[in-house]
Amino acid sequence: MSKALDELLAAEAQSRAARAQLTGTLISVQKRLTPKALMKEATDELKEKAAEWAHDTLSILKARPATTAGFVAGIAILLFRDDVWKALMAYFRRETETDDDELNDRMIGEGTG
Repeated sequence: MSKALDELLAAEAQSRAARAQLTGTLISVQKRLTPKALMKEATDELKEKAAEWAHDTLSILKARPATTAGFVAGIAILLFRDDVWKALMAYFRRETETDDDELNDRMIGEGTG
């Protein structure tokens, strides 16, 4: 009988230890699944990916500076297309007006001379 009692006590101790381990595991999982912990994990992962992407992008841009300059100029023209259009129109209008004035001066000069 004492052997059976020893086995029972050992089984109960083993059961308590397993229950304590399971409880610890459940608490650990529960902590990892809180919204705050999930957001922190997602934020850390996004930061890591963004840093990796930025590094890769910079190395590509350094390897092709002419392409980069063209791309940036295209984006700038796209973003500021109204201002660029107005500036171009003002430039060509001014150039055309100067040409007309020069032609008028020549015509007046030829007519009197």
